[in-house]
Amino acid sequence: MTVSTQMMPRMTASDVDAAVTDAITLIDQLVEVLVSENKTLSRGFPASLIDTTARKNELGEAFEQWVAAVRNQRIDLTAANDELRDEMISRSHTLHAAVDENINRLRGAIDASRRRLDAVLRAVRDERAGNSPYGADGRPQCGATAIPSLRPPLSI
Repeated sequence: MTVSTQMMPRMTASDVDAAVTDAITLIDQLVEVLVSENKTLSRGFPASLIDTTARKNELGEAFEQWVAAVRNQRIDLTAANDELRDEMISRSHTLHAAVDENINRLRGAIDASRRRLDAVLRAVRDERAGNSPYGADGRPQCGATAIPSLRPPLSI
């Protein structure tokens, strides 16, 4: 059952100020997590080794819910204290910059992981090609070294 916004009680100015203060705290926490993750990524760690993902998702979902409340007019930002509203806008710009940097660093980490994987696969292919007992034409090579698993066991 959907409740219309007309049936919902209006938030007082102090309620709106408290909601904006909560949003500022949420933004600060999210920026802190993003800055930490960006530092880790800047050191070349793969994105898969970063332990901030769960916290970042949790904070991101909470922020999305807050934005939805504003969008659905459950929180009327025009009723907020001007200084608090300006502070929230300033923090939002900081959050936006941290998110942009995070996106770029994650893309870089994914690209680096892809290059490492490609290098490993290329090395495996090259090693197998060099150790193959068969030539390019499919015939056995004379004097070729067999793959270690195909060699007879050593006698002691």
